[in-house]
Amino acid sequence: MLRALTRGFMANVSATPRELLLLVHTLLDTHAPGTTATAPREQHKLAVAAQAKGKAKAKGTKPSGEAIMADFALQMLLLFLKHGIGARGAKQGQVAETAVAQEGDQAEQGSKQKHAGVSGGDPSRLELLAPFVPVLARCMREHSTAVVTTALKCLAILCRYPLPNLRRHTDELARRSLSLLRSGVNASSPLSQECIKLLTSLLHSNAGWEATNGQLRALIESSFTDLEESNTQATTFRLLRVVLARRIVLDSVYTVMGRVQELLVRSQHASVRQACHGALVQFLLEYPLGPKRLRQHVEFLLVNLTFEHPTGRVAAAR
Repeated sequence: MLRALTRGFMANVSATPRELLLLVHTLLDTHAPGTTATAPREQHKLAVAAQAKGKAKAKGTKPSGEAIMADFALQMLLLFLKHGIGARGAKQGQVAETAVAQEGDQAEQGSKQKHAGVSGGDPSRLELLAPFVPVLARCMREHSTAVVTTALKCLAILCRYPLPNLRRHTDELARRSLSLLRSGVNASSPLSQECIKLLTSLLHSNAGWEATNGQLRALIESSFTDLEESNTQATTFRLLRVVLARRIVLDSVYTVMGRVQELLVRSQHASVRQACHGALVQFLLEYPLGPKRLRQHVEFLLVNLTFEHPTGRVAAAR
């Protein structure tokens, strides 16, 4: 029923963006957790719930009414951010229906496109979106994995825009995301992936997150557990490219790049080799390297010009 309501709201040509966003904000403000901080134990419970989500569907408990309504509002907000409701017309209902049916599967594509619903140069639209930052931060205290995951998706998109109040919440958002990553959630789970995407957006954008070395080390160690995992590859390498571009000097980065050059030569997957190639070129050309480290990487590539498999030899030669 809530999906049908979402389709109806998004297809309603008489509703203005302001009216729809006001509805969504009211729902979230009513049903999101309060301002009391979530204890680490509760964060751990959420992480465990996310890790056991598949088994929980067979056995588990039903989400609370508050969580259901919060998720309903978040899904509408996510559709607005990804697909927009500014261009009204006969096809708008079809777009909304398709988007709801996909249930966010196109998140990675959405990150590569401009969002039709929000313009970075539209102050009136940004003014409408700014109040969502604190309420989405509250949603990250929810015990429902679905609510937290969708809230993270919305926040990752909002971080790309110059919202006036975003800087006041970046430390809080980063701290909670890192807490979830370090709570034992599988790095390939949807919750972990959305945490990594949000943290990547905070690093990449001018959001004011002054990450400490400890936070960055925890992020890198939690994110780069399996560089060949196809479901997480795009997210992982995007984070790596952002870290390299920021020239963040940590031992963990050098360790990861050692694994990247190994994968460049040994992986049998073209997509992995391509991602490794881009990251390694950026690393060698832009990242701080002493003469000894640079010589080690160049010697590795020269040695592997005679690698046993032709794909490895070609990768090393590029």
